Amino acid sequence: MKLNIILIALASLMAGCASTDISSSKSYPLDVCIVSGNKLGSMGDPYKFEHEGREIKLCCKPCIRKFNKNPEKYLVNLPKK
Repeated sequence: MKLNIILIALASLMAGCASTDISSSKSYPLDVCIVSGNKLGSMGDPYKFEHEGREIKLCCKPCIRKFNKNPEKYLVNLPKK
C-alpha cells in the first residue's frame, strides 16, 4: 500500500516536469509580426512555428507563405539569439 502511494506521488511529480512548454521557458523577443509588422495577438492567437531550431511567431497563419518565400528577408527583423 505504501509503495503504491509513493509510486503515484513520484509519477505525479514526473508528469509535472515533463509538461514544460518551450515558449514559457524563454520569452519571445518581439511583440510584432516579422512579416507584416502587426502586433502579435491583434489577429487572434499568434501563429507559432519553428524555423531552423528557432521559435518564430507571426500575427496569423497566412503570413507563413510570405515568410517561406524568403525567410532571410524577415529573419533580419528578429534579434540574434
